[in-house]
Amino acid sequence: MRWQRAREANTAAHVRGVRVQSDAHMSWTLQYRRAFAAIGDGWVVELMKTYLPDADVFGFGFDAACVLKAIWDREHNPPKDKRFTFWPDFSDVKARRMERQARASDGDSSPFADAIIAVVHDLVKADSGEDAHRHALQLAKSAFSMPYGNRTGVIDTLLQLPRPLAEKEDLLRVLVLAGEIVRADMVLDGIKALLEEAKTNRWRLDESRGELEGWLELLPFSDRPEATLDALELLDPNLRQPWRLRRLLSALGYAPSSAAEHVLNLLPQKDARFLSEHDWLVALDKRGTVSAARMLLELICGGAFAGAKGGLDTWMLSKGLESAIRSHANFRAEVCERYEGLPAGPGKAVLEHATAEVADAEGVLILVRGHAAQGRSFDGVLHSAIRHVAVGERPSADWAGANEVFSVPVPELRKRLFAMVINNDDTAEARLAEACLTAIDELRDDYGSVESEPRHPDIDSGRPWPLAAGQL
Repeated sequence: MRWQRAREANTAAHVRGVRVQSDAHMSWTLQYRRAFAAIGDGWVVELMKTYLPDADVFGFGFDAACVLKAIWDREHNPPKDKRFTFWPDFSDVKARRMERQARASDGDSSPFADAIIAVVHDLVKADSGEDAHRHALQLAKSAFSMPYGNRTGVIDTLLQLPRPLAEKEDLLRVLVLAGEIVRADMVLDGIKALLEEAKTNRWRLDESRGELEGWLELLPFSDRPEATLDALELLDPNLRQPWRLRRLLSALGYAPSSAAEHVLNLLPQKDARFLSEHDWLVALDKRGTVSAARMLLELICGGAFAGAKGGLDTWMLSKGLESAIRSHANFRAEVCERYEGLPAGPGKAVLEHATAEVADAEGVLILVRGHAAQGRSFDGVLHSAIRHVAVGERPSADWAGANEVFSVPVPELRKRLFAMVINNDDTAEARLAEACLTAIDELRDDYGSVESEPRHPDIDSGRPWPLAAGQL
């Protein structure tokens, strides 16, 4: 290859002490890769296939595979509009794994992946040599980033190649993203090898490099997600700090196995600092299961967060419950039941805010009774609950990006609040119920009345509304 010959000539000239003006030391393969991908026609595809076997360090084999992947992505996998992160996005792993399990047979396969895997078949032979094996692992990253059908035999052969585990880490990650289940023992061995090398090269564990974090985030997607806890036991206390495990927490949030959820539950039991880590709470929310929501509810009601320093406040915790209430209809009743049974304190305040932000009619009544029992007056929490029940929003038909706010009929709620007013005389509960009815009327003044809803909360009661009308 001309580039290789130019580099060799440049090196030889330097050895002889001759100064040569040359850019032979500069690699332009990235620019060529982008240019070929931009052209992306049939001629380029066939040309790239001819380069794939090139395992030489100065060759274009790996770049050719990247070109084929780029062309396939442009045609079949448009980029997502997602927030940029510095680590892999595992949000689609659950769907990919379900698809892979549903296709027990070969399934669909990209012709580009087939072409690359055909070359890999030749490279992984036992007598192919180290360079060929290393090149096979590189090519496989592109091949398995596209649909590839059932290639269990090839995958097993690649992972068993006599190469350092560090060279297989990227392939393991690609396989996870494709929906494959990797072996926990291999990931643990990779972590152990890294820790051993770090004894003499401590910089290998620098957070900026992300090597350790890259290995750890694979365990939740392995055949034994609980091995995550075994891996953490291998680390020095400084490396186990929750803020250093944010990538792992994110992976636990997306991992399909229920065992990953169990690990999330055990982490704060082993280290209470996780209760102050926002990414731990986000991981629970990502699980999207009622069991994860109950886990959070139990911790809140048990006062686990009361002693946590910094991190998660009432607003953040209530947001976690709100998301679960919206996703699981029956969970609302559990939150309300626990709210009524809790004494005043931080836990009750969290449940109160969550109930108010996703309130229904029953939730408003529960909050009224709770406020009355604590001797509290009408406040922002109750007003927020009333607004969520009595006011709705919908996208504007005339103005893109804007919402229309409108009144929602709540005749049954108004009737029950009015019953509280007239049946409890001048008690705290009656005063709060009257304040809620007044707040609803004020919202009607702001956003319009509801034709199907009578002005009076319960005309059959024979009592006036507003109450002051009876004193005229």
